Amino acid sequence: MDQMSIFEMLYPTYKITTPIRLIELFAGYGSQAMALKRLNVDFEHYKVVEFDEPAIRSYNAIHNTDFPAMDIRDIGGVI
Repeated sequence: MDQMSIFEMLYPTYKITTPIRLIELFAGYGSQAMALKRLNVDFEHYKVVEFDEPAIRSYNAIHNTDFPAMDIRDIGGVI
């Protein structure tokens, strides 16, 4: 037996219909991108800000990207 939720009656199901341009600040290994992949959401890795070299290397290896390490204080007019 399926469980009914009051929210299903009050709110329509939300569907993402356009690609998301993902900007991850303090990205770490990219948990936001991982979540979007698991939800089958169409997105692009637009910008990733992570100052820790090992973390950005892990991010690039996991997500097949090539972002440099970057400090959040240096993004001024970049984004």
